[in-house]
Amino acid sequence: METDADEVLKELYNIMTKISENKKNSDNAEQNAALFRKILELPRSQSADSRSKRLASQFVGRLFKDFPEDQPAAFEAMVDLVEDDDLNVRKQAISDLPKLCKDVPVYVAKVTDLLVQMLQSDDPQEQPLVNNALSQTLTGHPAEALTGLFNQLTHEEASDLTRERALRFLTAKLAHLALTPPQEELLSRLLIDELLYDVSEDEFTTAVNLLAGLAACAEQRAGSAWLTPSASRPTWRPPLIRPAQPMWPA
Repeated sequence: METDADEVLKELYNIMTKISENKKNSDNAEQNAALFRKILELPRSQSADSRSKRLASQFVGRLFKDFPEDQPAAFEAMVDLVEDDDLNVRKQAISDLPKLCKDVPVYVAKVTDLLVQMLQSDDPQEQPLVNNALSQTLTGHPAEALTGLFNQLTHEEASDLTRERALRFLTAKLAHLALTPPQEELLSRLLIDELLYDVSEDEFTTAVNLLAGLAACAEQRAGSAWLTPSASRPTWRPPLIRPAQPMWPA
């Protein structure tokens, strides 16, 4: 006998089938948008279980780029899933987050900001997933991901643990990132202009080590004169996306 949870799961599969069929006809765009919104709603129903929530996360990741008008609601739905009490739901949502911004770069900073906050987790199953998801965003869209990372590092309510782990993550990944000179300059200016004047002693050491690593990368190229003191050039800051309130308490 089917339970209410089984019905929700079946409905999700049926919705995805309808969306796939409707894509063959451009006249069905509005119907597909309504079906996508249904995918966002179903995980919040009382009958939704871990299976339905994990499946919905996968579907949102797969369809996110196709429904621009519903992307804000879809992002919030994913935030709900990464805050779910069920570990398996959180793990699935963490893995799917990079898919949101793979083809929609405007969401890279938001996704990265969210993932950086999740570095606070001490769960041994979540930690590698968060690090892997952050690596994907940083590798795919370095400039936007760095902006999102520094949004959280410079947030007034960011915890010391978040800042420490974010800097540690960035230090570990720097040597493996294929940054262009403009991206290296962006990172150096973020470090100098946004971070160095408000850090602990340990964070200052880590930030200086990051700058040293950037200098080493620059020295491998001819004409790498971009890494100069910030006082000698106009101060420039990228647009920052700061949430009205943090996703997690500091």
